[in-house]
Amino acid sequence: MLKTVKSKVIASTIFLSIVGLISMTYYLSSTIHEISNKSTKESLLMLSESIFQSLTNLTVWLLAILLWWKSRCAQLALLMV
Repeated sequence: MLKTVKSKVIASTIFLSIVGLISMTYYLSSTIHEISNKSTKESLLMLSESIFQSLTNLTVWLLAILLWWKSRCAQLALLMV
């Protein structure tokens, strides 16, 4: 099948090119997968921290409104006496 040196060199070059292409594809695929997973985890962490901060701020505002309302009701009760 491969009788001449030229055909052996061409076949070897094609074979090594295909092996290299498959290796690079696998490496790039696994690297992109790792980067994607890392990015997703960081995004979810930031989202959960943001939600926690929003809920904390909402709780503080509701507590402040509740305290204001309590003092306002106390003032109205004193006026009624």
